Amino acid sequence: MLHRAAEEFDRNGYLHTTTNNITDASYTTRGGLYFHFKSKDELARAVIDEGLTRFDRACTECIESHPRALEALIEISYLMANYGRDDPMIRAAFRLVFEIGDYHGTEHVAIFEEWAMLGRDLAHRALTEGDLREGGDPEDIGLLLMEVAHGTRRLAEATDDVVNLPCRMTSAWRLLLPALTDPSKERYFRQFAATRVTGSRRSG
Repeated sequence: MLHRAAEEFDRNGYLHTTTNNITDASYTTRGGLYFHFKSKDELARAVIDEGLTRFDRACTECIESHPRALEALIEISYLMANYGRDDPMIRAAFRLVFEIGDYHGTEHVAIFEEWAMLGRDLAHRALTEGDLREGGDPEDIGLLLMEVAHGTRRLAEATDDVVNLPCRMTSAWRLLLPALTDPSKERYFRQFAATRVTGSRRSG
């Protein structure tokens, strides 16, 4: 039921999704739905919870699979820009967060603050690892990179160009890296970012 609800919320948004839509799509009864969830709002927040849990798990896997923090930052920026490309639960969670706030009821501030903190932590690590220029402020850099990723996604949605999100992020990194890294490392990280596009095409 939760998966079908996510598909409906992803397709129609919170306002235009009805419990009838969800019960029809999941081949269940209204009584069955209300046995598990007291209201549409409670069901929507369960979708948010599950979708964000999946997204956070993907971010954790990125960090664990990349020993260098700047690699992890680049990888996560693509995840944030292209979230839920193959998972309607994640797409629905993000759409619902923007429409009704996160499951803490804090106007979708808390989770974005958490991701900004993640960006800052990784930027601090990248600085100590020598992959960011000396003198750069990791607090500002981490926040900027999260803003770029989210901003890229929102603009792509507004212009109906979501399919080109990986290429948009690669263009952003091509512009950002000269200011963030020394020339001796810039080429490597530009190539690393470019492989995120080819990987995305292979998995699509």
